[in-house]
Amino acid sequence: MCQLSDGKYQRLCKTAESLETEKQRQTERMYALADIVAGLSEEYPNAAPALRKAVLVYGSRLQPPSETED
Repeated sequence: MCQLSDGKYQRLCKTAESLETEKQRQTERMYALADIVAGLSEEYPNAAPALRKAVLVYGSRLQPPSETED
């Protein structure tokens, strides 16, 4: 993960361990947001069509990457 500062990229996670920790934190946030969106869809069925795009986006990002055979 990098950020742009003064026209140069700087690493946010300087070690592999800190990168893995940040990935885990981001994954947990995605699951929490997906749970909120799913709850809203159930609680407000009339809003489900409007929330469908969010459900699809979170669902696709939370699935493990598919393994391709070479």
